[in-house]
Amino acid sequence: MKVLIKAIIIVFPLFLLTTNSYAQDEFKTKIEQQFFNAYIKNSIPAWKISLSQLENSQDESLQLLLAKSYYGAAGTGMGNQDEDFTSEMLDKAAILTKSILAKDKDSPEANALLSSVYGMKIGLSPMKGMFLGSKSASAAAKGIKLAPDNPFTNYVKGTYLYYTPSMFGGDVKESLTFFEKSKSCYEKVAKTKSWEYLSLLASLGQAYHKEGLYEKAKSTFETALKVAPDFNYVKKGLLPRTEKALATPKRA
Repeated sequence: MKVLIKAIIIVFPLFLLTTNSYAQDEFKTKIEQQFFNAYIKNSIPAWKISLSQLENSQDESLQLLLAKSYYGAAGTGMGNQDEDFTSEMLDKAAILTKSILAKDKDSPEANALLSSVYGMKIGLSPMKGMFLGSKSASAAAKGIKLAPDNPFTNYVKGTYLYYTPSMFGGDVKESLTFFEKSKSCYEKVAKTKSWEYLSLLASLGQAYHKEGLYEKAKSTFETALKVAPDFNYVKKGLLPRTEKALATPKRA
């Protein structure tokens, strides 16, 4: 009987630990799916509902996910031209990301995320580029240095190069190197059913288009629509533009 009690005492905590871990994974998967749906629908209300659920979680391991999701929601805010919501999300993302870095200054994705947050803040208010531009560059560089094979750090580095004016170090052609590696890395870890992957494909396709590589742009946009057929940003905007460019006769 004593042996049985000891066995129960040993096994029961392990059972609880396993059960809690499963529940956490299930919750994370559910939330990530909700963020995916909010992104492709370009829906601020959907982001708000899912963010509220994640904010109420007491799981410290989900803090980076929350910070990245604030950034994702900010992108939807920009797409809807809702500057107040966008600013609110960026401020929350910045505060939480800095808190994460205060505990772990060498977190690759947190450094990369901070670069992206700064970049979007500049996009909202170009004058901020005077004091946030160098910070964004440094954070992007640190993220890729810490994790050169991470899909998110490569995506952020590519984004920085794509959107930064050439006089300040931007280079659309060079951005393709990082975007392409990011795509490969996301696919390698099978993280393609995510808003991050779709955002990457939209950026990669736009970079191809800007470089006149219309066939590659078209293929990239079609890949995005295979993942999310209702991704209207690509379906009704980016892909038709590229198809029009392909149909336009080249000048002699």
